[in-house]
Amino acid sequence: MTDPWHMLGPQGKSDRPVWLFAAGVAFVLLALAIGSALSYTSIVVAQATVSISPSTSLTLQGTNSDGTLTPDGSLTASLSLRVDNPSSRVLRLQLLAFSGWIEDGPATVGLNESRRLLDDRLLEGNSTRYFYRVFGESREVAGAIVGAANVAVFRFTYTLTNLSERALHITRTALLSTFLGLAVGYTTFYSVFPNVTVPASEEPSLPLILGVLAMAGLLAGLMTEDLRMGVVQGFLSIPVGLVIAFALAISPVLTGFLEVQVDDIFSFITRLGLPIYLFALPLYIVTGIAGMLLRERFGLHSESFFAARPSPQRK
Repeated sequence: MTDPWHMLGPQGKSDRPVWLFAAGVAFVLLALAIGSALSYTSIVVAQATVSISPSTSLTLQGTNSDGTLTPDGSLTASLSLRVDNPSSRVLRLQLLAFSGWIEDGPATVGLNESRRLLDDRLLEGNSTRYFYRVFGESREVAGAIVGAANVAVFRFTYTLTNLSERALHITRTALLSTFLGLAVGYTTFYSVFPNVTVPASEEPSLPLILGVLAMAGLLAGLMTEDLRMGVVQGFLSIPVGLVIAFALAISPVLTGFLEVQVDDIFSFITRLGLPIYLFALPLYIVTGIAGMLLRERFGLHSESFFAARPSPQRK
């Protein structure tokens, strides 16, 4: 007896076209895979072979006969970053990060102990050299293109006045500490006297307190250039906030209609505001770090301190 399935088998269509189509797909996939590997390899080679060569020049404006700066003198530091692309791929730059230091002679010989704490250190055997960071930042250069086997030069100019950047750094820290302290003082006063603050409420609102402190910490982080000073600002904001909350609490005393012992008000604000003080510091550190990360991401820099404008020139 003949098998019916055996009789139907040879009568079907040939699967040769399917094999040919699969072979074509395999050829395309193989070509894409090889092309991807070559592209990936060329990208790695391009990133590994690109080089950045810095060069600086210093110019003094307004000097005395002995070479020292006059009170209204300034130092102009010009920085050139040469980006050399020897690869066969076109480079599209997004961000340039750089720092510059000058050796702090007085700190090295021990004439100024406070500057030793702020300077960066370089250990050489048994000796320590101290360097003051003139600038350190990231600059977005989105759209800058370095062609294959080509060179691009980016120039930055910094003008340092006789009022040192350290003094400006301290001023910035004091301003940001006061800003953070204002948020601490307001939230402390609001938590103690919620029915007389603006906005008034019967009970203090935790979301409002957290929102004010978090917003202040984030904004301060966006204006802070390094983590160390961000932590210092957080610590300084607590006594500043205590003073502001105390000033708000005694404001009715100035009218003469409220008679109360000042030390009692200070003790009252200090004791009842303690949860705010203990919570504000870690919150400021966390939100400050988040703000500094955003500052780095968007390439923010301090125009009030330095006037640096990159001007790419291709050769």
